Amino acid sequence: MTIGPGGGTFLADSQRVRLDFPPGAVSAPTEIRVTPTTVNLTGVQAGTAYAFAPDGLTFGQPVGLTLHPPSSVALDAQTSRIARIEGNQVQFDDDPSVDTQAQTLSATLRGFSTHAVVSMVTLCPEGCPSVPTVFAQALPNDGGIIRLTGSCSANGRGTTQELIIERAYVEGVDSAVNDFQNWQPRATIPAPESNVEGGCAYQFDDGATCSAWTYAYRVRAFSVNTTTNASNVSLALSPSSNVCTPTGGDGGVPDGGSPDGGTGSVTVLVQTFQRSGFQQAVPTNAAWVGAQDGTGSFTPLTGQNGVYSFNVSDAAGRYGVAVACNAGTPATAQVIQATVIEGADLFLVCPGPDLALTSVSVQTSNCQSASVAYGSTGTGIATCGTSSHLFPTGTYDAIGISYTPTHGVDRLAIERGVTGPSVAIDFQGAGSAAPETHQVNVSDTTIWYLSFITPAGTALYNTFPGPGSYPGFPAAIRQSSDVHSICTVDPNNPAHTGYLCHVFRDPVDIDDSQGPYASPPIVTTADKTHIAWDPYLGSGFEVDVASYEVWLSIGWLGATSGYTYPRLCDLAGFPLPCTDVTTDTQYSIRAFKPAGSGFPASIVDIQNAESLLPVGRDGLNYAQARFVGPL
Repeated sequence: MTIGPGGGTFLADSQRVRLDFPPGAVSAPTEIRVTPTTVNLTGVQAGTAYAFAPDGLTFGQPVGLTLHPPSSVALDAQTSRIARIEGNQVQFDDDPSVDTQAQTLSATLRGFSTHAVVSMVTLCPEGCPSVPTVFAQALPNDGGIIRLTGSCSANGRGTTQELIIERAYVEGVDSAVNDFQNWQPRATIPAPESNVEGGCAYQFDDGATCSAWTYAYRVRAFSVNTTTNASNVSLALSPSSNVCTPTGGDGGVPDGGSPDGGTGSVTVLVQTFQRSGFQQAVPTNAAWVGAQDGTGSFTPLTGQNGVYSFNVSDAAGRYGVAVACNAGTPATAQVIQATVIEGADLFLVCPGPDLALTSVSVQTSNCQSASVAYGSTGTGIATCGTSSHLFPTGTYDAIGISYTPTHGVDRLAIERGVTGPSVAIDFQGAGSAAPETHQVNVSDTTIWYLSFITPAGTALYNTFPGPGSYPGFPAAIRQSSDVHSICTVDPNNPAHTGYLCHVFRDPVDIDDSQGPYASPPIVTTADKTHIAWDPYLGSGFEVDVASYEVWLSIGWLGATSGYTYPRLCDLAGFPLPCTDVTTDTQYSIRAFKPAGSGFPASIVDIQNAESLLPVGRDGLNYAQARFVGPL
């Protein structure tokens, strides 16, 4: 059946499926197809899954979907939902309703994919994340921002790991919620820790808005493989002084317009930090930050407390960011070339001054032997008690692992915000807990290693080659920004330059016995101005040349398999020489690919995690392989 711009109703599978298209849902006559399918995913009710086509079709107005599942499916108003299924990812469709008398469920769709009835009882045995709330408030006296506040765990059910903030806009004053249809992701932020009652409150400041335009906000919660339907919608009139050129309507690219007078664009947010050693990264303006719209010239940006933003109007959404750092030695630069689809929020860390070593007294109690990580240094303690060690000066999270001869790791402990000259770790204290043991399945010769990272500390766990277990840090002593990272080394890469890496908050089992690992790129040309390689399908590349670190996404590159380094040294105030005057004799290039289950990792996801791991997306999995060659 064909549905046109005037709308209509579509019925399928003996009227078990009903689609209600309002006027404007599709812009041209579109053939609609609905086919029963099977989804082998825990929580999906048998006989309720349908593949909707054209797959990926998006609507100008929400389309109503009503499902009438078989009588074998018992509906519950609190726990039955229609959800969008993408791989092993589940997102509840918006505006859910359940009629248990009529045995029907309804929701609204923004686009087509596979949709099915799910039971939250079996989908999330420990509780699905709660639908958040949001309240938007214009703050003209606080820099002209719109501040969002709300609950990320309204009823204490489940665990919220991330909040996905979405935004739409109208170019002028508007109070009708239905006028806001150009929704786009604005930001993804870690959910704060829950309080003892299970509640969770968040705050997000949106500073990239256009003067006198009205913005609508809604929020989703994400945990493991499940994303909630959208929250309530809250409106605010922007108090910003940014004057934007209208795009000719309230549709178009929904990003808040172009404060520099462009014709509608997407806002990229850049946050820079400085960190010495493994101390907590501090939001700080970098020595120089520049931005590029499309493939144009880089232009300097002005930031405040490490926050910069700019607008991208390139038709393909391509942009560039360059950050120069000179607080550490030597000065360094990072360049990111990506697209807004791959990510519009960047986190970059500049190294701070080197730290001197100082003698620190370490007291470990209620243990037999232990290892202690403090700053960028770890030490083994054969017999618990008091001992003296050299650690970098500063304030860190001290992380301890306790061992017994017969049971291996028996306790874990974290003492946060500790400044020498003494460190005390009590393995029976308030910051301690028994480990949550999980398995790593790899081949008998595969090397792997575990890192546990807090905002101000990193602990490395030594492992042996082959399958084994690791001591995961349980939720009782973790904070929301603490993460585990496990990387396994490609056993078929003789140079040991290939890895599979996993970033996760809750401890999980890892199975890398079948890979898939990445192959090193084959470089065809490499000098001090340019690099080229054989075609390679993946997330992108990272090139190290001289003191530059260049990240190239596959979206930005397109079909291009080469890159010329930008001459940033020609721009006023840039503190580094260009790559063509380097005395370095080698370069390296890493190729990245998504790997494992979960979302497809973009080069922005990977760069953010490698730059500042606590902001890494939960469930990030990616493969990498490095090649080193002469200049």
